[in-house]
Amino acid sequence: MSPKILFALLGLVLIGIGVMRVPARADAFAEEEHMRRLHFDCDHGDRRACVNFGVLIGEHRVAAGIIRPL
Repeated sequence: MSPKILFALLGLVLIGIGVMRVPARADAFAEEEHMRRLHFDCDHGDRRACVNFGVLIGEHRVAAGIIRPL
């Protein structure tokens, strides 16, 4: 194969990897903002936000393998 074709294929692969990774970062950013908002609301006395914040923390710990689910 010629070097031009190899570089073109490499470029397409790198672009594909970059495109596939964007939604994961966007989802993580949205989840982080949601957790910050719940934390803020909890600090200001919203009990429902405190419960939801605790649930999200528990889900994160289970997903990360820090604790086992019941």
